[in-house]
Amino acid sequence: MNERNTMSNLQLSGPRVKSSNGLSRQQIVVLKTVLLRYREISLQALQETQDHLQAFLEISDSEERSLQREEYRVDLTVQEHEKLQLQRIEQALQRIRNGSYGYCAFSGEPIGMARLMVQPTATLSKDAQETVEES
Repeated sequence: MNERNTMSNLQLSGPRVKSSNGLSRQQIVVLKTVLLRYREISLQALQETQDHLQAFLEISDSEERSLQREEYRVDLTVQEHEKLQLQRIEQALQRIRNGSYGYCAFSGEPIGMARLMVQPTATLSKDAQETVEES
């Protein structure tokens, strides 16, 4: 993704004023920019899915509607996924605003830039995530 290249480039350049979670202000700005872009993409995808669902509901021919039923179910699943992703993005943006972004919700330790570059909505460090998955 283009955002990952941008994050990698900015992570290595510029002043390195670190916050208490180990992220520089510049890194937080980059991650916030990525989150805002992901939010924009998710909102567009959600709108497209909603438009598609509405089009299905407007099909009057029962035979054609039967043929489209599975696609409708898939669209509902996509819609739920997009809503969940938007919720995670909004929560991450809220954590940036309140200063808790980049900290593990389980241990309180910094999550780290490498993990946040891959998963900017992460709430758990890699170790905590592995512990949760093993449970």
